[in-house]
Amino acid sequence: MHENRLISVIIPAYNSGKYIGKCLDSVLLPELSDIEVIVVNDGSTDETGGVCKKYSEDERLIYIEQENKGQGAARNVAIDASNGEWIVFLDSDDELNDDALIVILDYIHKNPDADLILYGNETHTLGGEIKTFIYPKDVKDTKELLKNTTTFLWDKAVRKDLWKRLDIRLDNCFGEDISASYLCQACSQKFVVIEKILVKHFLRGENLSCSSEKVIEIVQSIRNVFDNFKMREILNDFEAGLANLVSQQMLVYKKTDAFKMDAEKRAEIAEKIEVLGNEYLDWYEAVVIGNDDFEWVEAIHDIPVVSRYEDIEKFVVAKEDRGSKKQIYFIDLKNEFRTLKFGVRSESWYRNRETKKISEFKSEALRRGIPQKIIILDELGKYDSNKEISSLCETEIIKKTNGQLKIYPEKENVTLKSFQYVDHDYWNEGEQYRYELNESILAAWLRMSQEGRNLTEFFWGKGYKAVGIYGMGYMGKLLYEELKEGGIGVSCLMENQAGRYQDMNILQIGDNSARFDVMVVTLANLYLGIKHDIRCIYGKKDVISIGDVIEEMIDLGDKKAEVNADIRQDVMVKPK
Repeated sequence: MHENRLISVIIPAYNSGKYIGKCLDSVLLPELSDIEVIVVNDGSTDETGGVCKKYSEDERLIYIEQENKGQGAARNVAIDASNGEWIVFLDSDDELNDDALIVILDYIHKNPDADLILYGNETHTLGGEIKTFIYPKDVKDTKELLKNTTTFLWDKAVRKDLWKRLDIRLDNCFGEDISASYLCQACSQKFVVIEKILVKHFLRGENLSCSSEKVIEIVQSIRNVFDNFKMREILNDFEAGLANLVSQQMLVYKKTDAFKMDAEKRAEIAEKIEVLGNEYLDWYEAVVIGNDDFEWVEAIHDIPVVSRYEDIEKFVVAKEDRGSKKQIYFIDLKNEFRTLKFGVRSESWYRNRETKKISEFKSEALRRGIPQKIIILDELGKYDSNKEISSLCETEIIKKTNGQLKIYPEKENVTLKSFQYVDHDYWNEGEQYRYELNESILAAWLRMSQEGRNLTEFFWGKGYKAVGIYGMGYMGKLLYEELKEGGIGVSCLMENQAGRYQDMNILQIGDNSARFDVMVVTLANLYLGIKHDIRCIYGKKDVISIGDVIEEMIDLGDKKAEVNADIRQDVMVKPK
C-alpha cells in the first residue's frame, strides 16, 4: 500500500504494448517521489502486461490485471486503488511533457484550496496534424469555464475529495469521461489554469478510445451529461456551456473522419446529438461572417460561435455540411466596404459586387438550412440589399456600433463569448478576397505616404510602446521599417514558423518570451484566427489588423480635414 502520495496517475490499458513504455517513461521520472502510477491492464492480448512488468521494481507503480471490462471500469478500479490526494488521468498511449508533474505539483502547493487544475494539451491526429489547446487564463467562474473547455479528463487534475463528493462512477460508453469532466468543472469550488501544454494525446486507430464500433455510444454519453446536471438541478445554470457541448460534438462528427466512419453514419450521429440538445435546452448557435468578432454587441445571447468566416466569399467556398436548425447568422460588412472606403474601387463597382455576394450568401444559406435569423452590422450605412435576404428569414440591420439589438427569440440579454472552436479550415480559401483586400490596404497606405503621413501617428496616439507584428511578408516588412524609422519600438515578430528578420527572432504563437502591448496582424485574410489564438495564449491583449490601422488613419485624416475646413471658414467670416 502506498501512503502519503500527493498525486495518483490513473492509466487504463488495453492492447497498448507498442506505446505504454513511452507513456510510463514520461511519468516515472526519477525526481518524482510524491506520486504513484496505477496501471489497470484491461484484458490485453498483446505485450502490454510484459512491458508493464519491466517497471515492477519501481515502488511507485501499482499494476493491476483484470478481464476485459472497458475503459470506464478500468479507471474505476484504478481510482478505488489510489492513495493520492489528487488524480491525474492519462491514456496508455499518451505522454506527459518532461516537467508536467513537476509543474502540477508546484500548482498544488501554491493553491492549497484548489480542487481542479486544467492544463494545455497537444493532440496528434490520425492524419499527422498537431492541434493544441490552452485554456483561456481570464476565465473567472465555472459557467465561463464550461464555455471554453474540452470534454476530456486527460488534461485535468482532480482533487480526489471532489471526485468522491460527486460520487462519480464511469460507465463503458464511448466518451464516458465527458460527464465526469463536465461535472468536476461545474461543481469545482476553485479551479486553476496552467497556461502551458503538459500532455500529448495521440489518436490511433487501434487504441482504447478510438474504436469505431463504439463511437455511436457518444449520444448516450452526452445524454448522461444532461441527466446528471438535471438531477443536481444545475442544468439551467450551465445552459450556455452545454449548448457549446452540443455544437462542438455536432461539428466533430460532421467534419472529421477520425473515427473511420462513412459520412452518412457521422451525419446520423450529429443529427441525434442535435435532437438531444433540442430535448434538454433552449439553445441557439451563431455563425459569424466578417472581420469583427461581435464583442461590440452589448445585448446579445450567450450562445456558442460554431463557425467564423472572414468574408461572405469564404462562407460560400467552404461548402460546409447542412447547419443545425438553431443557427443565427451575424454578418459584419466592414471588410465589404473597405475596398470602397480606401478609394480603390468605384461605388458602382461596389454595388454590383455587393449584390452578387449577397445573392451567393442567400443560396449557400438555403443549401445549409434556413437559419433562425440574420443580423447585419452596417456601421457605415451603405447596405441596401435587405430585400434580397429578408425573404429568407427574419433580418435585422444594425446601423451603429452601440445599437440596441433585438435577438430572436427574445431572452435575457447577456454577453456573447467566443467558443474555443474556431473554423481554421477555410481561412486559406477565398484567394480573390485576399488579393482584393491587400490591394486596397496597400493603395490607401501608399496614398497616405504620398500625403506625408506615417502609420506611427496611430501608435503614438494610442500610447503603444511595444508593438508586435504578425506576418513578415511584404506588408510586415514595410510596417517594421516604417515603425523603426518613426521611433516606435517593435518588441516582437511572429509567424507560423520560427525564423529571423534582420536582428530580431521571429517567434511562433505560444512562445512565452513574446512581449507586446499590441499585435498588428498583417495577414488580413487570416486575422480572426490569429487574433483568437493570440488571445487564448496571451490573454486579452490588443490585437488589430493592418486594415484597422489604415482605416483609423483615414478617419483621423478626414476629421483633421473637417477641423481645418471649419478653421478656414471661421477666418473667412471673421470681421476685420
